Amino acid sequence: MGFMGYVRENKITMKVQIEDFETGWYGLSLGVKKEDIKALIKAFKQLEENQNHFHLRNNMEGNSGVADIEIFFQEDSEENNMDLDISNPTFTKQKH
Repeated sequence: MGFMGYVRENKITMKVQIEDFETGWYGLSLGVKKEDIKALIKAFKQLEENQNHFHLRNNMEGNSGVADIEIFFQEDSEENNMDLDISNPTFTKQKH
């Protein structure tokens, strides 16, 4: 899986997994390597400045999976449906 966005010449690689809760709801896990965190932070900073969007795209090898995740600037007037939760102790040490 590669990161496509503000700089295409530097390939940032990540791992995404889908978790089926078997309730109609799904979870996405995104693995990021230590050396790629700064580039991802830079993409978020550019998102803040430009109020635009960027994508995380899969190389689409294999039968199925997550092909694309779009990260976009959300206007204050738009309704939220997700929260950032960093309180769970497994958040920092979870192995995939």
